[in-house]
This record gives sequence, structure tokens and C-alpha cells, in this order.
Amino acid sequence: HSVPLLLLGTFFTWLGWIGFNCGSTHSMNTAENGFQAAQAAMNTILAASVGGLVAMLFRRLITCKLEMAAFCGGIRAGLVAITAA
Repeated sequence: HSVPLLLLGTFFTWLGWIGFNCGSTHSMNTAENGFQAAQAAMNTILAASVGGLVAMLFRRLITCKLEMAAFCGGIRAGLVAITAA
């Protein structure tokens, strides 16, 4: 169980997820479509960030430790949650 590899994998997953959610607009040939892609990117970043912070906060409250595994799990949970929206 390698924490650096966990962080690296989470980073690459997050980066790919941003591209996937922005690409779901299917085109950026008008300003409106560009705005939708930018909004999808911002929502993806915020959902993942808040998911990671909340997971780490709950882990801190329960075990009095800060764990990167909980942070990465929260990021993935936030990404999954925002994709359905």
C-alpha cells in the first residue's frame, strides 16, 4: 500500500474526470457551449475538493488522525457524485 502511488492515481483520475465531464458538452464552438464546459469543470473540481475535505474531516473526528487514503477516497466519492448530476 503505497501512499505516493495512491496520490498519483487519484490525481490522474481527477484529471481524466475533468476532461470527461467537460467533454460531455460535445462541442465548444459557441460561447454558450464554452460556458457549459467551464461550468462542468468548476463543478467537478469543487465536488472532488469538498468530498476530499469532508472525508478527511470525518476521519479526523473519528480516529483523531489525518489519513491521505481517506482524502483520496473522498475525492473519488465527490467525482462519482458530480458525474450523475
